Amino acid sequence: MVTGLTFVATLGGLLFGYDTAVISGAVSSIDANFIDPQHLSETARSSLSGWTVSSALFGCIIGAIVAGWVSNAIGRKGGMLVAGALFLISAAGSAYPEFGLGPIGGMGPKALTPFILYRILCGVGVGIASMLSPLYIAEIARSQIRGRLVSFNQLSIVLGMLLVYFVNWAIASQGDDAWIKATGWRLMLLSEAVPAVLFLALLTLVPDTPRWFVMKGHNDKALAVLNRLVGEAEDEATAVAQRNQHSEQRKTLDILLGAIERVDDPDGFVLAAAAALLGQEGVVRVVAAYGRDDLLLGGLVDLGDEVVAPLGGDGERFQPVQAADDHIAGAARGAHGNIEKRLHGN
Repeated sequence: MVTGLTFVATLGGLLFGYDTAVISGAVSSIDANFIDPQHLSETARSSLSGWTVSSALFGCIIGAIVAGWVSNAIGRKGGMLVAGALFLISAAGSAYPEFGLGPIGGMGPKALTPFILYRILCGVGVGIASMLSPLYIAEIARSQIRGRLVSFNQLSIVLGMLLVYFVNWAIASQGDDAWIKATGWRLMLLSEAVPAVLFLALLTLVPDTPRWFVMKGHNDKALAVLNRLVGEAEDEATAVAQRNQHSEQRKTLDILLGAIERVDDPDGFVLAAAAALLGQEGVVRVVAAYGRDDLLLGGLVDLGDEVVAPLGGDGERFQPVQAADDHIAGAARGAHGNIEKRLHGN
């Protein structure tokens, strides 16, 4: 049963990857239909195109912020249902942003604003799913296999990106460039509705997590789910452990915050945190959004010798990056040491 529930939850991760990368097949069509007719300067055109493509990431921030509140209010399952509904709405809306506002294909640049709003909705769904899919898996899995099952969510994100590249390719192969700019790009964005509907349908068949039931005081429901997950011999003990874990959260958080305040190298710690944050918006995001254009260039993206040297190149080019890595690693070790001391009372 745990494996089946994990599969359902990882569909949220697959939609995360699918949504992030589906725009790659439609960038040139979006520019041709909504941006080029505005006859902007090159700088303004590039800025507007970049905002249009990346607007979903703004929604991701919103989704990640509200995900905790949503999951506590209506449950992990309920939060994923909200994400699935947003995926479905954004798929139809971004494919046909003119719907309800004017003739399909007849609004020109005026359709760009609703298109961006639908992409932001898509990002909110991604943000919620990115938080709740691994959380759901962690709360229904035994501790012995929890890490392995949660890692499947990361794998599903990459599989979603890979899948949508093939879907976009299959759609693009159905017509010429004019057809793609008129119809093909809409089908690419609409294709997201298929995994979104599957996600929503399967979610109706799964229970919420025992931990959420315990948090809400529904111990009988928690025991019923645990009985299905681990068996009658272990469900009572597991329910007690869930209650104890919930009551210890505040204490553990205080310990972690105290350890962070005592980091020996605060500048390095800030650098490590910044690297983790900025890494989310790095090369992976660029390739996900513009993968089709990069492939059309017939080669790899040139990131510059200062960042990545060619194979067999001068090793000195890596020195600035290596120095930063060493600094980050040192700060991380210091933080880890302080946290260990506090947790063990040494």
